[in-house]
Amino acid sequence: HALVGWMLEGGNPLLKVSIVPRANGALGFAQFLPSETSLYTREQLFDMICCTLGGRVAEEIFFGKITTGAADDLQKVAKIARGIVSTYGMSNNMGYIGYDDPQQEYGRPYSEQTLREIDDEVRKIVEEASVRTRELILEHKDKVEKMGLELLDKETLNLKEIQKIFGERPHPIEGNFKNYLEQAKEDEEHQLAKEKKLKEQ
Repeated sequence: HALVGWMLEGGNPLLKVSIVPRANGALGFAQFLPSETSLYTREQLFDMICCTLGGRVAEEIFFGKITTGAADDLQKVAKIARGIVSTYGMSNNMGYIGYDDPQQEYGRPYSEQTLREIDDEVRKIVEEASVRTRELILEHKDKVEKMGLELLDKETLNLKEIQKIFGERPHPIEGNFKNYLEQAKEDEEHQLAKEKKLKEQ
């Protein structure tokens, strides 16, 4: 999750990553800055799918096997992909049609053939996102391995430590994330000045 979210433009900026579980059954967590927009492009939604698939794909690459840990992520992936196809009219093959009607209480307002076409299109989107995610993780495999070693040592990494491993985020930093970085820098400078003053005393 962390690496893919950092490298893709549509990924929410990463603030912290930890291997300390927040709840029973959890496998650690990555804390992202919430998105500032309520409107998304198809490209942003596709990037969100890639980010969500990051954990499952990383399991395959680094361990050669998969676990049940990605169950919640896979549900999110299916929901986003189905939204692209049947809710937002963002599928080239299905056209500008919203097939999901919240007012439809019984049955579906379309045929079995259309349902199969929707399922095929959803599967195609997820497969494309899986390929993109795999390419990205393999390209930066050394960074993921380095982060893994750092997490084994420290358990939790903050934004500054993440930047040191991943480098600068490849896409422009704007809005709340930019403000967060500026505030973090001011806090760090203030802390250093305070420590220097104490040493001088």
